[in-house]
Amino acid sequence: MSASLKFWMTDGLNPEVYKIEFIDSVNGEPRISARGNTSGAYFGAGSFRWSSAVQALTVLGIECAEISARGTSQKVVISGTRGSGAASLDYAIGKNTNWLHELFGEDASGRPLCRQIFKRSNPELRRSGPAEVSFNPSLIAPDGIKIFVENELCTDPERLREMSQSVKSQKKPKVESSESPKRVDHSRRAAAPLISARKFLDEQQVRGPLPFPFRDQHNRDQLKAIFRSEVLSMLYSTNIFNRWDLDKAEARIKGNQTYRDLTGPYADTPIVSDIDRGLLSADRLGVSRNGQSLLPGPDDAPIRCYVPVVEITTLSLLYYIKFINGINLDITFGYSHSRMLLNELRLGQLDPEPDVMFMAIGPAAGLIGLGEKTGFSPLMLMPRITYRIAAPAGNIYAEDAPRYGTYLFMNDQPTSPQYYFNSLAEEGFFYEGRVDVLNMEPHEVTSAFRSGDPELRAIMWWPHHTLTKIFGNSVIFEDIASEMSNIDTICFASKKMQENPPVLRALDIAIRDAWLRLMDEGPSLDLVLDLLVENRDYVRFLKRISGMHYLFPPEKDIDTELQIALPQMKKVGGYP
Repeated sequence: MSASLKFWMTDGLNPEVYKIEFIDSVNGEPRISARGNTSGAYFGAGSFRWSSAVQALTVLGIECAEISARGTSQKVVISGTRGSGAASLDYAIGKNTNWLHELFGEDASGRPLCRQIFKRSNPELRRSGPAEVSFNPSLIAPDGIKIFVENELCTDPERLREMSQSVKSQKKPKVESSESPKRVDHSRRAAAPLISARKFLDEQQVRGPLPFPFRDQHNRDQLKAIFRSEVLSMLYSTNIFNRWDLDKAEARIKGNQTYRDLTGPYADTPIVSDIDRGLLSADRLGVSRNGQSLLPGPDDAPIRCYVPVVEITTLSLLYYIKFINGINLDITFGYSHSRMLLNELRLGQLDPEPDVMFMAIGPAAGLIGLGEKTGFSPLMLMPRITYRIAAPAGNIYAEDAPRYGTYLFMNDQPTSPQYYFNSLAEEGFFYEGRVDVLNMEPHEVTSAFRSGDPELRAIMWWPHHTLTKIFGNSVIFEDIASEMSNIDTICFASKKMQENPPVLRALDIAIRDAWLRLMDEGPSLDLVLDLLVENRDYVRFLKRISGMHYLFPPEKDIDTELQIALPQMKKVGGYP
């Protein structure tokens, strides 16, 4: 079954769309967007304003409905050069603008569905000639598009043709600009961020319950405690506000032999950019409001941010900037780990290309080792991620158990578990000749640990180590947690962002502001954590990559297991 798209039009000589409904073929949940600055009577829905892009989408929809009504298989494509409705719609798709994101939502990996719903030629007018847009027939067929006029379904092809011509002939609304983000009046953002956050939470509630076992409030509270523990400990773990500490951190990273092996001739490339290092005192503390006024507001093209799902502390900073500061960020977290992000970059599969992306140290070193050809350069250090050594639960282990055994982790370089393993080996941590390594994804490790084999070990990142411990799958060797157990992450900026230093500097300042706000302000942190805990796609993705589906097979009494396991979660969380 393909998806469906419905347009509600006004009647008369100049018809305009006032409501659009999209139903995804996967989950069958309707998403409604209403015309106006807010969703109005449609509580929790999206909203849109009449614009060239909306006008073009309406024409595309009506013409598809006309073709379906005539019973032909003709392909419907709209096209136009710069300033046309087709070019505006193409640009909106590429930027995943707010109204499109609210209408079409995301897939299970957090990637915008609008980029899959539409097919584009000459996207964003990168070459000469017109931009062309059509619907992806594998996702939404012409007969899945319906036009309603004053709540009555219109199936008359001649009337649909006249309606399309009438919409086309109307005076063009304001074209969405493709220029760099302009200065934004902060007064416009005064109340919008909190409204946006509440709207997001309402939208998540409409989507139904969280994946098992986080459906009831008690379990969500425990999950939030896990999030809080990681976020606060990692915010305090990295000190980007003291230049002396920052220099020490950069020297520590560059002194690591695995880092030097991965970066090769680029080993001495600065990890902290001139922009970050050159910030004035107030800017380093994130208190420059003038700088942040350069960042995009709700009606501007967003800054695209790609971040692996496990980097929750970085995600918390981005959520603060987006939902509380009111800065328009397009946040994609549909990556299990940083190496996946690096691989897609190498293969040229990052479409659209991010403005900034965030990577853990192993793949980050691999990216730096590629040199300038990727177009991405380090901007600043970001919060770290906790790594731990684990073994199957149900066994009694000797104190030196982590020094031997068969280690399971992703070891096809460059990965951060391999980076961590090599760092321990350089320190002489392992017994010579008594350690083997098998290449496994995190979710595969969870399954392997069910065997209870006392010789198995694993290097796990957050939240894998915490979730598997809580649900009785693993034990963690906490006594060997050290400075090396917190893995560094780096923010990279695209060539496009590097060509606009004022905006890049403003983003750096905004990240620093969010960092200190979340350390200092309990209510802000609570709201950000609620936004993450209630995000259905985020929690579902975390559960999958941690292999939790192996821990709750249907034949077990899951409710009984939870009554035993969840009280242990109370031990997790709180301030460091």
